[in-house]
Amino acid sequence: MSAKFKRLLTATAVIVTLAISGARSAFAAEIVTNLTTVGSSGNIGGAIFTQTEQQPTGTGFIDSFSRLQANDLEQGFNTNNNQVPFDEKSGIFTRALPFSSLSPVTIGGTQYYEFLLDINQTNTTQPSLLNLNRLQIFVSGSDSLKQSDYTFGAGGNFDTTGGTNGAGGTFGAAATLAYDIDATGDNGVLLNYSLNSGSGSGDMFLYIPVAAFAGTPTGDFVYLYSAFGNPNATNDGFEEWAAHTGTAGVPFGVPEPSTMALALSGLVGFGLMRLRRLRRAGV
Repeated sequence: MSAKFKRLLTATAVIVTLAISGARSAFAAEIVTNLTTVGSSGNIGGAIFTQTEQQPTGTGFIDSFSRLQANDLEQGFNTNNNQVPFDEKSGIFTRALPFSSLSPVTIGGTQYYEFLLDINQTNTTQPSLLNLNRLQIFVSGSDSLKQSDYTFGAGGNFDTTGGTNGAGGTFGAAATLAYDIDATGDNGVLLNYSLNSGSGSGDMFLYIPVAAFAGTPTGDFVYLYSAFGNPNATNDGFEEWAAHTGTAGVPFGVPEPSTMALALSGLVGFGLMRLRRLRRAGV
């Protein structure tokens, strides 16, 4: 490797380091709700954030509607659009969420819509921490909003600035804002992956007052925009969101394994009975 090329690599590394440290410095103004201990909770703008050890979750146990992944900084929102926005992962676990599917829960006499966040970090002392920096919930008559429909506020594109100055983005006339974590100032949440037993065990419950959705048509769709990584960066698998739906006995939308097994055994039994009848008939 030539000396000139080495100098170029060194200069590039310095520029990248300065850019990251500049982005991280924006975190200084953020008021952080700390959920790094078991059972901890906080209230931000009328919404309740609480640490949870929900078991079991993950693929096959919760019906995720938003699943995003990137190293360092990440952001995204759910949609049915084939061109998934920002750091969302394509597939059936990134999709528009029908407003009519949400089922309210009552806490202290107030009704809320309940969401579950499952994070993934390396399970060591410091890297297991993760910051949720931006969170917005919108409703829209469209199920396929796309990345270009979202306009950033003064904080800019989170993937490039890591800005946490409380300036949320907007979909303009395409969607109505129901909740913004930064509506009352620059707010965030600090999460601790090491409190759980591994990927898919659930990390946080989010409760948004039903009143925040007053007047929303039943045919609308819910969009959840979230951004993570400043100053504690994303460093492992995807983060995913699920919602408490109206499926009886299954709070987060996927039938329990025992229920699925019973259904499958019923189908197998029906098939064997049908086969015996065909044999008796000489078919």
